[in-house]
Amino acid sequence: MNKFVQAIIINKSSILCKTKNNENDQVINIPISTELLEGETPNQGLEKLIREQFSTNYDIVFKLSKETYSNTTTFLVNINNIDILNEKIEGKNFRWVSFNDKNSFTFNEKLLLSNLLLACIDNNYSADWIEPIRDMVSSDSRLSYSNSTIISKIRSREHKNMDNNTHMKEKAFAVLVAIFLGFIYNTFFFSKAYGASYPIFTALIILIFFYNFRRNIKKAKPIGIFILGIAFILSLNFAVHSNRILNFLNVIAVPMLLTASFLLIRYEGIEWGSIKFVVTVFERIIPSTFENIFKPILFAKGNIEKRERGKLNPQTKSILIGLLVSVPILIVILPLLSSADSVFGYYTSNFYTSFRNINIGSTLWDIIKIAVVALYLFGFFWSFRYSYTKDTKPSKVNGKLEPITVLTVLVIINLVYLLFSIVQFSYLYGGGTVLPNGFTYAEYARRGFFELVLVTIINFTILILATMYTKKENPLKAVLNGAYTLLIVFTFNMLYSAHYKMSLYENTFGYTYLRIFVHLFLILLFILFLIVLIGIWFSKIPVARLSIIAALLMYVFINFVNVDSIIVKKNIERYYDTGKIDVHYLYVLSYDAVPHVLKFAEDSSIDDSIRKKLLDYSNLKRDALSKDWKWFEFNYSMYKAEDALVKNMNPSK
Repeated sequence: MNKFVQAIIINKSSILCKTKNNENDQVINIPISTELLEGETPNQGLEKLIREQFSTNYDIVFKLSKETYSNTTTFLVNINNIDILNEKIEGKNFRWVSFNDKNSFTFNEKLLLSNLLLACIDNNYSADWIEPIRDMVSSDSRLSYSNSTIISKIRSREHKNMDNNTHMKEKAFAVLVAIFLGFIYNTFFFSKAYGASYPIFTALIILIFFYNFRRNIKKAKPIGIFILGIAFILSLNFAVHSNRILNFLNVIAVPMLLTASFLLIRYEGIEWGSIKFVVTVFERIIPSTFENIFKPILFAKGNIEKRERGKLNPQTKSILIGLLVSVPILIVILPLLSSADSVFGYYTSNFYTSFRNINIGSTLWDIIKIAVVALYLFGFFWSFRYSYTKDTKPSKVNGKLEPITVLTVLVIINLVYLLFSIVQFSYLYGGGTVLPNGFTYAEYARRGFFELVLVTIINFTILILATMYTKKENPLKAVLNGAYTLLIVFTFNMLYSAHYKMSLYENTFGYTYLRIFVHLFLILLFILFLIVLIGIWFSKIPVARLSIIAALLMYVFINFVNVDSIIVKKNIERYYDTGKIDVHYLYVLSYDAVPHVLKFAEDSSIDDSIRKKLLDYSNLKRDALSKDWKWFEFNYSMYKAEDALVKNMNPSK
């Protein structure tokens, strides 16, 4: 099989190519190459190629280890005098092709250039033309694997350089901070109730982040500070309310929001109004962090090896020898001195006893927990020392849907929703029209809630996809906007209908977490549809970003609106109206409900059977609060509940 050698010659942001005609008389670019003769080495073939074609001096920068074609050796070549080269190629089938002219390169040529990029990274070689090649490679979806490999290699090289250039004192400080946080975490959270500890720990994480990267933060994005504020406010909820559902969600939400805010504050140019940013947050929490968790061990190993390679300080060596010699001497002397002096013996025996009282198993388990948390937090913070490597530039969505197709779909859907709305106004809201046989008004009003919510979500999806993928420039734009608006108006009716049905359902069966959260979710959907409606008529409005901000603010509102208090108040109101209440459901509510339940129990007009259940409720909550709580487990709702229980037992206080 024939063997070849190729030369890559680059000047500024252009590569030298040779052209030839193929069978279809089309001009194509091919690398500058020559066939090797029998027994000829690649280096000899390269020298022959440059001498025959250009008769000029050259230097080999490096050889590519990965080849695009089999039996082909490729070199990156530096021509010493470009002006002479240009004179030699004049009138021949050579030309400079700019990397910015992406359409001039075939797929194989782009693959060759991606291999060149990998070689540049492996050889720690930098040049101005590398970035234009990266842009070209990343823009071709067929080279996604090569692009991912390039990004991985760039990241690995950068991480290695950063780690090597960081002083050992700085590394040691980072490890000590992580151990400190691990100790605090173990003290605050393992087998402890979440309370004031959560916002305190969150504040520590924020302070350490800003201290570590104070030199890297040039100008923090307002959105980064906003999300950081949201995260801290949510952490405060652990010390204010005790709703288990929201606490569970916040255990996930707060770390994610902190990570998102740290990314936006630490790095510039990150696009946050997209799904890609959410993926970036997850990558930072898991893979990027786990890439660095064992760095302290590697740093320590490297430092030991470095010291071993160097000469040990004579003074340090003498001290170490002295310490080793002292150990056997002390083993003999201490027992003798303890026997000679009873007071000295008393203190030494107490010293030994203190060690015997240590629970080795418990201590070892604490050390393991602290170590695990410390390693994770070290890896998390250390990952922010590296620069942010983007895989590709933000992709623009190209509208492909025909406007007339989208309009047809919208017209049909809107006609169906018009009929649905007429029925709603006739039977549901009016209540005066006779229903068909087999229907009762109560049954009709309460059914179909979840179906309405599902249709609402489908409408939201249709709106987003249609506005994103429909061709932007079209004569039907105003008509489409009108159809979008009509769809949103009908959706508003569905949202109100769903709210109305849920309210009727609550009046019949009572109030629960799910039913209250559903109302709040409907309010959020209304706000999101309103933002989309504004964005339809004012295209410059950042719909995605405003929607994210609205969702975050709504989530904060849900955390602090005191859902448990609303539920218990509404159920008590329903009892006075209907005489019905599910006392057992009150048991699952948080401590926020306790003062309201105890006040309800004081009403002499309530049924005795209900009063007995409420007495059991108060005893159960009293037992739960009888635990000896630590100061960092403080929770305001628990404090208020305990105070209400004390007053309930001693009305005079």
